Amino acid sequence: NSAKLVKSKFKKYHAIQVYHVSHCEYFDKESDQRIIDFKNYYKENNKKNYDAVLFYSETLRKVIPINKKIFLCCVPSSKANKRNSICYLIEKLAGGPIIDGSGFIVTKKNRSEKKHGATFSDEELANTMEVQSNKIPEGYKVLLLDDITTEGQSFSVCKKLIRDSGFNDEITCLALGQSATKFFR
Repeated sequence: NSAKLVKSKFKKYHAIQVYHVSHCEYFDKESDQRIIDFKNYYKENNKKNYDAVLFYSETLRKVIPINKKIFLCCVPSSKANKRNSICYLIEKLAGGPIIDGSGFIVTKKNRSEKKHGATFSDEELANTMEVQSNKIPEGYKVLLLDDITTEGQSFSVCKKLIRDSGFNDEITCLALGQSATKFFR
């Protein structure tokens, strides 16, 4: 049912699953906790967190076409010069026609994490990130990944940064989880 909900309600960007925050009555100890474990991979490198990375790696291998030229990049961490779990996931998925673009957009200035109530204008968010000098190869499509999305602001800002770098082809945005708060407002 969550797949139907995501498809019917979440038009602008796509997600693999609906995500419920831990204090929500609908929080699922398996699927919702798996996203938390995935996000914590670099904080606590343990089997539970590694298993979450493997799960999303296997899931994305079923979603990403293997015969298309895809440049895989991600919404960067909220901390400057820090890689996030999505970067590690991209490294695992890269190979053949799939290129690792995990360092294409980076955070140049720390920002507060949104889970602490921080809000930003698109311009403020964009001013904390930058595109690195390398270009996206000719003939490639961009798949922009994020762990959790609510309104899609990070996707919108990153898409604009990619466009401003001169890329004019297809950009698809995919999150591991779509925050359920979007559906219950």
